[in-house]
Amino acid sequence: MKRIRFVTLVMVVALLILAGAGSTGAQQPTQELVQDPAQDQAITPEMHVDSATLQQWLHSGDPRLAAWAADFTRRNHDATILAELPSWLEKWPVPLGAGDGKSVSAANAVLDALIQENAQVPVSTIVAIAPRFPAQAAILISRLPLSESRSTLGDWTLNNGGSWASGMLARIALMMLAKDPELKGARRVNLLEWSHAPWPIPKTRSK
Repeated sequence: MKRIRFVTLVMVVALLILAGAGSTGAQQPTQELVQDPAQDQAITPEMHVDSATLQQWLHSGDPRLAAWAADFTRRNHDATILAELPSWLEKWPVPLGAGDGKSVSAANAVLDALIQENAQVPVSTIVAIAPRFPAQAAILISRLPLSESRSTLGDWTLNNGGSWASGMLARIALMMLAKDPELKGARRVNLLEWSHAPWPIPKTRSK
């Protein structure tokens, strides 16, 4: 129960920071008409789409089709396509700065599906998307056991002076590491204090 409450807290903090940064997080697929290349008809939320079609859309290279694939995966609770989304994220070229808005929207739609479907995502995927999508990365890593996330969280605490995203991830990493049952006494208190310290926060090792 404590673990569930803490994961919920991390999600709330991450989403509040995301909103404060001027982003609404995951978005619905583009409102422009997008044609299903196989059926030559406009894609709408009401149409029936099977897993084979969603797989084709996801790997089509078209960010608009990929966004629709993710949206239908979430709507249909499609476990088959959901399992493919983490590896898709690692390979999808999303610019770190201003860039192709459609590519960013596609990645947002995929992240939304993973978060809404309570999927557990590998650490490698979380690390890959963290610079561009720090709030979503924080939510996803909070779902992993510390035995899997501890090393990455420790890295985040050491990389907190370069950007808003790295500073945010460092704070959330400190919050999570402070819950580590292997930490005791003053060490845990220090992590809690540093998670509320002015930015940039002190650099520290988790071990």
